[in-house]
Amino acid sequence: MTAALHPLEPALAPDRARRGGRAGKRAGGSAAFEQPAFRQLKNPLAPTRLVSEDELESIHLASLRVLREIGVDVLHDEARRIMKAHGADVREGSERVRFDSDMILDLISNCPSEFTLHARNPAHNVRFGGNNVILSMMASAPNCSDIDRGRRPGNQADYRNFLRLAQMHNILNMTGGYPVEPVDIHPSVRHLECIRDLATLTDKAFHICTPSAKPVRPPSGVGIRQRSTPARLSSSL
Repeated sequence: MTAALHPLEPALAPDRARRGGRAGKRAGGSAAFEQPAFRQLKNPLAPTRLVSEDELESIHLASLRVLREIGVDVLHDEARRIMKAHGADVREGSERVRFDSDMILDLISNCPSEFTLHARNPAHNVRFGGNNVILSMMASAPNCSDIDRGRRPGNQADYRNFLRLAQMHNILNMTGGYPVEPVDIHPSVRHLECIRDLATLTDKAFHICTPSAKPVRPPSGVGIRQRSTPARLSSSL
């Protein structure tokens, strides 16, 4: 999929296009434009050390103590069942889950320092971790605006156009989430409609969220991230 397949507006007729310079490019009106090729940037600078090694170790040990002695409230029954099956301290009638320090350290040891999130187009795969930089769209804005129609609530048409813009611009490594919340789609099916648009209007990596605990099964080869709690928007931007 390329940007040329989904122009945001039709190109001007050839006889109307001016030639030469920036004015000529603007007058051409084409959806295509000059830009560097898609690539993932790397940060050449070492991370800033905000605390000493001793202070970092103290934070680490305190975190393990909180998980072991105080624990975390886990509201999802199935999540608690899975945690208990893997060694967490889950007590009948309580949503509080406690984690043994050795179990935490063992699980952390299995986490890769880097991993690849695969896109539908392999040329748009992104690498997480290390000094890799990922540039993504913002997500879940309640409103959008443009010069022609001004400010308005999020809707499916604008949601789709934002995805087309994300596909066009090589500086964006992945789409991220919902660039604007399409409130004209009923919440019961909104995530399904949005996922379909993410999968068909872009070929970059993306993540999704679902407004309920029901599982979302991705198509083969598509990476997702599920969020069980929906974002709540209390006011307009």
